[in-house]
Amino acid sequence: MPDQVARPVGPPRAGAGRRPPGEPYPNLLRPAHGLPRGFYYTCPVIKDGDHRGLGPRPAAPGQDPATQMSRARASVLEQLGRHNEPTTVTALAAECGQHTNTVREHLDALAAAGLVLRTSGKAQGRGRPAIRYAVAPPEISRPQLREYASLAIALAAHLERTSPDPRGFALEAGRHWGNEVASKLASSDAPAAGSSRELLEQLGFDPEPPEESTWLPVRSTTGTTAPEAHAVAEARGESAEVERVRLRQCPLLDAARRHPDVVCQVHLGAVLGRYEARGESTVGVRLEPFAEPGACLIYLPRHVERHHP
Repeated sequence: MPDQVARPVGPPRAGAGRRPPGEPYPNLLRPAHGLPRGFYYTCPVIKDGDHRGLGPRPAAPGQDPATQMSRARASVLEQLGRHNEPTTVTALAAECGQHTNTVREHLDALAAAGLVLRTSGKAQGRGRPAIRYAVAPPEISRPQLREYASLAIALAAHLERTSPDPRGFALEAGRHWGNEVASKLASSDAPAAGSSRELLEQLGFDPEPPEESTWLPVRSTTGTTAPEAHAVAEARGESAEVERVRLRQCPLLDAARRHPDVVCQVHLGAVLGRYEARGESTVGVRLEPFAEPGACLIYLPRHVERHHP
């Protein structure tokens, strides 16, 4: 590695670190914030996409416990994931069509792997209360997500403390993030609603299938009424209705619960960015965090261009 990496240096020599007014700092010289005036630090300048072998190697992915299980155990985990509330072994065994002891064995193994959480229910009569089980959130159970979820919480908390407009900042960040992810998807050139749905699937939101969605008159996130929204569509020569989609998972659930004004706005911004990239109106795009048991709601307008004879 080069020897000029964040190495503090003293005041620059005459002509070396001094710059004419309006000129940028030399390539390897930057002002050292927090140090006395006149001090600089040196660092290599790397052009986009040109790292010249600098820096560490990529981190190897950790072993994912979700991929290290039998098909029978995976089916128990999948069935448990359909519950919005913790459930008992007896109820789960009846749904899976398996013996209670078999399901309990699977649940104990899943809990040991960190994929399932145990809770105690309320005691009813004599004896110990029944143990209930629930699927652990991805940011807890998946080693690839755990530390990044902690980072997301820290960044969201910092943004709320320091930004004069954390919601606006998060929304704009989400636009850029969504477009970056969507550029790698097969449907990146598809209409915005379809591209947004694939984006949400890719990010781990588990949107319900199209045949289960609900279609409604279009509305907007800013409170535009349905007649006003339809007027916007008419002016653009379009017809529009909105698909209400249940998002049944959240890849950053703990962070979203703690800082919804930041995290949920980032997710909304990702979808808005898809509409703007496709040149489609964002009227009607809306996100309702924690709208109902087991789901958030996202509203995806479908704008269809009218062909006049």
